[in-house]
Amino acid sequence: QQQGQQKQQQQHWRSDEVVVCAACPMEHGQEVSQICRRHKIAKAFTADPSGGWFLKDWQLKVVTAAVGLVDEREASRVRIICIELGDHAAEQMSSQHGLVQAIRAEIGNFAFPVRVEWIPLNDFHAEFGSVAD
Repeated sequence: QQQGQQKQQQQHWRSDEVVVCAACPMEHGQEVSQICRRHKIAKAFTADPSGGWFLKDWQLKVVTAAVGLVDEREASRVRIICIELGDHAAEQMSSQHGLVQAIRAEIGNFAFPVRVEWIPLNDFHAEFGSVAD
């Protein structure tokens, strides 16, 4: 039973879906980065407070990560996870439609399934665990 739980914990999404973590509050960046690595989730947010932040750069990073994974894994859908309360959440939320359209344009399919979710950090931990797990 424990082995079944571990297997279930390792696979949190559909096998035909790629997951990109696109936004995270700066103070949780390192922890979330480690969790993303463990679960093979692409990280498209910056954990460096010293660098400048620009919406276009962020969008390009997310599009590049999503499209690269779709190509690499031959996925048929994209899930973008954004953790709430980040410094640029309002700008990121308001650009969501453009982000989805940019991903679809790069893939070459304007009906390609792309889902964007804004979730609290606790929900991210509930789904993917914590660094201590």
